[in-house]
This record gives sequence, C-alpha cells and structure tokens, in this order.
Amino acid sequence: MTIDEVSKLVQMAFYGVTATVAVIGLNAWRAQMIGKQTYEVAKSVVAGAYRVRDSIKRCQSAFMSANEWAERTPVPGESDQQRHADESYFAYVRRFNKVIEAIEAWYPAIVEAEAIFGAEAKHKAEALTAVASKLNAAITVYHKLMYRGKVTAQHDQYFNIIYGINEFNMPDLQQDGEPPNDNNFQREFDAAVKDIEIYFMLHMNQKAIEV
Repeated sequence: MTIDEVSKLVQMAFYGVTATVAVIGLNAWRAQMIGKQTYEVAKSVVAGAYRVRDSIKRCQSAFMSANEWAERTPVPGESDQQRHADESYFAYVRRFNKVIEAIEAWYPAIVEAEAIFGAEAKHKAEALTAVASKLNAAITVYHKLMYRGKVTAQHDQYFNIIYGINEFNMPDLQQDGEPPNDNNFQREFDAAVKDIEIYFMLHMNQKAIEV
C-alpha cells in the first residue's frame, strides 16, 4: 500500500469521524436549543400570569381617589346616587383596562406555549382569563344595578368580588351567619394561578436540572 493510498484511507476515516461528531454535536445543539426555548416560554407564561394576577389585585383595591374618575363627563339631571355609581364604574373600567393590557401582553407567550406544550397549556392560561372575565362581569352588573337603584342583599357577591372580600382575607366578616359570598371568585383565582405555576414551573425545573 502506497503512502497516497494510506493518506486517502486516513482522510476517509477523518471525514467519517468528523461527520459523526458533527451529527452528535448538531443533535446536542438542537436538544439544547429546544430545552432553552421550552424554559424561556414556560418562564414567560408564569411571569405573564403574575402580571395578570397583580393587575387584577390592583383593580380590586378598596382605595379609590377622585382622580380615577376626574375625566368622566357629568350627565345632566343625574341623581347623587347615579353620579356616584357612574363615577365608580368609570374608575373601575379604567382599572380593568390595565387587566386587559396585561392579558394582551401575555397572549404571545400563551400562543408559543400551546405550540410547544399543546392544548393543555392554553387551557391553563384560559382559566386565569376566565377569572378576569368574571371580575369584569361583576363590575358591570353591580354598577348598572347601583345606577338603577336596584342593588339588594343578593348582589353582595358582586360587591365582594369587586373589592376582594372573601372567606380567606376576612374570615370573621359574616353575612347572614355565613362567610362572605364571592361566588368562589378567590378560590378560582388562586387555583388558576397555582395550576399555571405547577404546570409550567415543572418544565422550568427540568431545564434547570439538565443545565
């Protein structure tokens, strides 16, 4: 066997080894990139959920300043009760717009999560947006009833949802011998955030272990 023939065999072996190493390296790189993407998407969903959670809590704040309804246009001939109801509604709509902004900013992460993790990921997020919708409905119904002077004891649950009054933060506040009725709002709220934490942090922790 000549030197040239040996050289060619060595070259073939070299290229074969190089190709094998390249394939292994490419697969490892792909796995790393997929793992990184999984982690980043999961982190974005959890962080976005926290922003939505905080915006909902701020919306429920019992403290309200006159600045929150200062831009409202007065309605001629309205009664004091109607004015008060509409001022409060104006302020809460502005507050809830911040919740909508948080959800809209969160949406791209939810779409990515659905693409990577499947429909279950989207369902986890939808549970929290459903809670936000429930708050919006309570704000609207309560204030419209207040404006018409038709608020009764049975509508206390709307008031409790709006102001964050529930069996957990005010256990001693009794209504007809029962804990405050918020139509399970706080339970659903807590469960939605917790489910997102458990589901997506599992993927974040897996990536952390791999690293």
